Amino acid sequence: MLAAMSEVVDSLLVFQTVNLSVRAEKVLRAAGVPFEVLPLPKEITRGCSIAIGVTGGILSTATDVLDRSNAPVEAVYRRAGDRWELAGEQDTAVSPRLCSIYLDNNATTRPHPDVIRAVTDFLSRNPGNPSSVHSSGRRAREALEDARAAVARLIGADASEIVFTSGGTESNNMALFGVLAARGNTAHIITAKTEHSCVLESCHKLEQSGARVTYLPVDANGIVDLEALRLAVSPDTVLISIAYANNETGVIQPIREIAEIARRNNVLFHTDAVQAAGKIPLDVNRDGTDLLSLSAHKFHGLKGTGALYVRKGVTVSPLLHGGGQEGGLRSGTENTVGIVAMGEAATLALNDLEETARRIETLRDLLYESIAGRFPWVKINGHPSRRLPNTLNLCFRDISGEELAAFLDKEGICVSTGSACASGEPEPSHVLLAMGLTEQEARSSVRFSLGRETSAEDIERTAQAVIRVVGRYHQSM
Repeated sequence: MLAAMSEVVDSLLVFQTVNLSVRAEKVLRAAGVPFEVLPLPKEITRGCSIAIGVTGGILSTATDVLDRSNAPVEAVYRRAGDRWELAGEQDTAVSPRLCSIYLDNNATTRPHPDVIRAVTDFLSRNPGNPSSVHSSGRRAREALEDARAAVARLIGADASEIVFTSGGTESNNMALFGVLAARGNTAHIITAKTEHSCVLESCHKLEQSGARVTYLPVDANGIVDLEALRLAVSPDTVLISIAYANNETGVIQPIREIAEIARRNNVLFHTDAVQAAGKIPLDVNRDGTDLLSLSAHKFHGLKGTGALYVRKGVTVSPLLHGGGQEGGLRSGTENTVGIVAMGEAATLALNDLEETARRIETLRDLLYESIAGRFPWVKINGHPSRRLPNTLNLCFRDISGEELAAFLDKEGICVSTGSACASGEPEPSHVLLAMGLTEQEARSSVRFSLGRETSAEDIERTAQAVIRVVGRYHQSM
């Protein structure tokens, strides 16, 4: 609040997290730069809960000192009467540039131009509800079923086995809660410690309702312990749920072996393939999966649309009740626009999947070789080869992953630490901890996830930026 601020403070430095803000305080204090630590004013929505206040006369000095010490500033605000306003373009050298190199494709992907065209065309021609019997409704239904067939082809399924949902979280919830409701809520589920939070949180909720859940360990490469899985199966086990590929490390699990263990014990097998779809070939019949989750925005579709594959003969109780859409498994008017986009994205992904995967894998390996060639101590988190072709998770040892990500953001390069964040305080990744990394190593890790738009120039610029930032970081230590 202004009333609580020193009258001489007319500029605020805002940081992404509390940790970065605390580090900046230490840097400025050591450099003899005067400042005040202040609560973040209500009108400022960027950054963490605290800010560093300085006078306009020393703003440039403060930002230069922080820049040299690898303490990136998220934004600068200037006092304007009784409010704070984001500094103008002439003062925004310390603010992040617009993202020109996007390497966070495991978080989400840009909708493909053909997907946008398909959506625009559909919206201009098909206003109908796919459940309506008139011609407009029939055209919407036809578009929806075409998309269902396209999504089915992406995973080698029959169109009748595809249930459209709002995304990966709902698909995973439908698989877990739906199977348990159909088989008995006090039954036994087996999953892994490295699963996505929507699977782990669903399992915790099911435990509260009386279900028994086994959380399997993984080895140092992130691979599920198959012997532990065999031993965990018991007469009351009804479902095994293991992700096809991990969203943080890209590690691909031995899906066929897991499915075979499930089949021999008459147990259903669900896999969260949200990260795998569109990146590697999928075939539910080859792999032996009974349920499989998808999310459109992970392969250049739109957010808010997903699907659950349910093998013929598998009984799943619905989460939503109402009009009986999606074969009675997912009531509610279908998100036809999102579904059309998902169908187009699935077709595009399938058409050039192997070629795109080879190209991206080459670029991914080039990025690692460029960084490791300069800093041999940088370590890959995950299996050295059994990973998604686009994913590279690196441990930079003593360097804060969030600080490295923030500095790359300032360079216009978007990457991720892969860790959850609550109240500005990053928690070490549960995935990396389960693989045996220390908390420090987990906090020193950064995920680079490439996409179909990633170019060789992007990789060269990213490698140069990482080498420059890491080198400067070590010089300042």
